[in-house]
Amino acid sequence: VPKIGLRYQPINDTLTIRASAGKGYLEPSMYQFYAGSISGLQFLTDPRDESHLPEVSTVNGGNSKLKAETSKSYNFGVVWTPDFSFLKGFTTNVDFWQDERNGTATYDFQDTLNRWNPKDPNALGLLPGESVLLGPSGAITQVVTTYHNSGETKANGVDFGLSYVWVSDRLGRFDFDGQMSYLHSFKYASV
Repeated sequence: VPKIGLRYQPINDTLTIRASAGKGYLEPSMYQFYAGSISGLQFLTDPRDESHLPEVSTVNGGNSKLKAETSKSYNFGVVWTPDFSFLKGFTTNVDFWQDERNGTATYDFQDTLNRWNPKDPNALGLLPGESVLLGPSGAITQVVTTYHNSGETKANGVDFGLSYVWVSDRLGRFDFDGQMSYLHSFKYASV
C-alpha cells in the first residue's frame, strides 16, 4: 500500500519539518468471515415508538462476503531541538494528523433495527442475512445480524511532545519524556 513521507531541515538539524500521507487496508479476520451463530440478550430501543426493550433475543454471525477496510492517513509536524546552551538536551514536537477509514467490519443490533423500521420511509432496509422477528402482538422478539462493511470514520487531532536528556559524568544518563494527544474531531457514519 503506498505511503510517502517528506523531511525538511530549513536551517540546520535543530528544526525539522515532516509530513506523510498513506493508504492502508485491513482484511477481515477469519472470525468475522466464518463465525457461527452467537445468541445473546441486548437492551435495545424500538425505533417505531422509541420504547425500551430490556432483553431482546439477538443472534449475530460471520459473513463470508465481507470486503477489506480501507484507510487514508495524513500527518504534518515540526520537531525543534534548540541550540542554546541552557536548553541542551531539550526537544519538542507538534504533529497534526487526520485518519479516514471506510468499510469497517462491524455489527450493531440497534443499527439493524433502525434500518428495518417500517414507520420510517427513509429507513435503508435490512442487509442479506439480517432479520427482525415479531411476536403475535407485534413486539420485537429477536434481531438477527451479521458482520457487514459499515460506513466511514474520520478523526483528526494534534500530538504534542517534550523530551529532555540530562547526562552526568558521575550518575549516567537520564531521559525525561512527556506526550499528550488532543482529539479534535471524531465522526462516524454507520452507513
